[in-house]
Amino acid sequence: MKMSIKLKLALMMLGLMALVVGAITVAVYVTYSNRLDAQLRLETAAKMDGAAARISSWYAVNAQNVKTLRNEAVARRNDLDSLRPSFVAGVKDNRELSTIYFCDVVKIGEGGAFIEATGWVPPAGYDQYTRGWFTDSLKTADVVLTAPYIDNITNFLVVTVSVRVDDPAGRALGVLGL
Repeated sequence: MKMSIKLKLALMMLGLMALVVGAITVAVYVTYSNRLDAQLRLETAAKMDGAAARISSWYAVNAQNVKTLRNEAVARRNDLDSLRPSFVAGVKDNRELSTIYFCDVVKIGEGGAFIEATGWVPPAGYDQYTRGWFTDSLKTADVVLTAPYIDNITNFLVVTVSVRVDDPAGRALGVLGL
């Protein structure tokens, strides 16, 4: 069966139109996809910058808090239990904190002190020398921010801001954290 020229032209036009519509669809998709990707990158970067600023601000405040509490611990080194009211007040004033504590360099199992705001008592066999917040702080006079870990008291994922507490002669007394 022979097709007429009109039919051939109509089919060519229909094919050409389908090709043009397909090309336009691909161009629109690629353009929209690229714009959306760029917009998402910008929004993500802005959110990450905001989160980083909030974390930096939170860290700066809490680093100053542990430094202040360190000074109080040095002043009260002969009566460490007298720190507990300050720790309790600090947690009450800042609901973001689960606790504030001081842990002696003497192992808990050997009579070392662990003073904590909520009254938590370390279980038998507790060894502060297996805790990153403790060992990392003993290595430096600077404030330490730990990697996230599961808290023994709350079972929540937390970070600790901690600092070594030294006596006036420079000997480590323990670690203070929040």
